[in-house]
Amino acid sequence: MAKSKIKVAYIVSTLKKSGPTNQLLNIVSNLDLNVFQPIVITLSPEPAESLLKEFKRAEVTLYTLDLSRWSGVVFGLKKLRKLISTAKPDLLHTQGIRSDILASYLDKPHICTIRNYLQLDYPMTYGKLVGSVMTKCHIAFLKRIDVIAACSKSVSRNLLLSGVNSNAVQNGVNTKLYYPLSSAGKEQLRLHLGLPVDKQIFISTGHLTRRKDPLTVLRAFEALSSESTVLLFLGDGDMRAELEKQCSKDSRIIFTGRVINVDEYLKSSDFFVSASRAEGLPNAAIEAMACGLPLIISDIAPHEELFELNQNIGQIFRERDSSSLAEAMEKAMNFDREAAKSNCLTVINEHLSAKVMSQTYQELYVDVVRKIR
Repeated sequence: MAKSKIKVAYIVSTLKKSGPTNQLLNIVSNLDLNVFQPIVITLSPEPAESLLKEFKRAEVTLYTLDLSRWSGVVFGLKKLRKLISTAKPDLLHTQGIRSDILASYLDKPHICTIRNYLQLDYPMTYGKLVGSVMTKCHIAFLKRIDVIAACSKSVSRNLLLSGVNSNAVQNGVNTKLYYPLSSAGKEQLRLHLGLPVDKQIFISTGHLTRRKDPLTVLRAFEALSSESTVLLFLGDGDMRAELEKQCSKDSRIIFTGRVINVDEYLKSSDFFVSASRAEGLPNAAIEAMACGLPLIISDIAPHEELFELNQNIGQIFRERDSSSLAEAMEKAMNFDREAAKSNCLTVINEHLSAKVMSQTYQELYVDVVRKIR
């Protein structure tokens, strides 16, 4: 008799286009469908920018509770429990505070993924008071969940400080979308995007917020003596107006706003820069590596974790130190870029691809189910 498939229910707030949703898509897109049957349950209506179509293409069964955040507090658990009793998954996989808390009340084997430093990220995003309450609440509920997966070794170590044991499953990147181009291909793409073909391009992707610290990137770039360089900011946020005002007379600095073709801009660039103050394991950085870009990134623990895989993938600089960043950018322009590119691609293929990440989760699913069957 053939073994029944392992039905995994992924529970999330929405499929909003974001780093965590991209990682979930990477997991389900690489599942062995001979072994696993994925279903995705969302708690709230989909926003305008959603990856719903991409999940449908991945042969995922989709359900939604269609609840607002406030109605979810009142009716969420009841509706979720009813849906789970109908769908009959073998185990639950959640990410995010809402789904982690709700699913912790269900009588099912439960895995959750933590993708950030809770005590840093919540206060930065929601303010000190609310963020601190959210952190304490989330940590308390994590201790009710069977298996915790952290998106990086550094996040796993951080959780341990709060008494939460976890398995480190490093984020992965979709190498079918993010990959390097030849010199000729890069030149053609630059022409298509309206970018200069004769400049060295530093690219910074992500929200223009204080957590990402784009001001340090801007100040460092302005300190560079080279006129043959361009700084490309992809993304939007509450700091954009301030940044544009500060560099209004510097034609080397380009703001694109939010774009849907981040991969094309990465493939067109030469170096990736991030001064971020808090990350889990940064999707932006590993996407850049997959496109062959050397990294120039701040010395926070999740960034340093990438350099633990290979020291020769770029430059590390001191967090919130524009002079240190400017020095790192100068060094990057003078080292063997082809060697750095090769090292980046090796790290991606061996450790940080979507396929590798998904396979690790699949092994975790089998181990959890085996213990209860």
